[in-house]
Amino acid sequence: MAKLRFYLKEPNQENTTSLFFMFNYGAFEIINGKKRYRPLKYYINESIEPKHWNREEERARRTYIDVIIFFILSLIVFISLFFIQPISSVTTYQPQCYRNISTIDSSMY
Repeated sequence: MAKLRFYLKEPNQENTTSLFFMFNYGAFEIINGKKRYRPLKYYINESIEPKHWNREEERARRTYIDVIIFFILSLIVFISLFFIQPISSVTTYQPQCYRNISTIDSSMY
């Protein structure tokens, strides 16, 4: 089974560092009678400060700003679902002459 894992180039650095991933797809070679897997190592075009990296989850940490933005978006969705009248229940205006065709007097024409 293929595995994809993200790592920092220099995890102990104070400044930003590059991100790369290792893609293990099952390719191997035999060296001295032992099987050695050969993963694909690829540097991506992103960098991050190590203090914002979560090694266990192999991703950037959620920041306080992310939590606030998520809360605001959730609040907007809640308000729109429960307090704003749904578009399907809005009635459209129809002039009096189009409401009931059977009541039109043919003598008018």
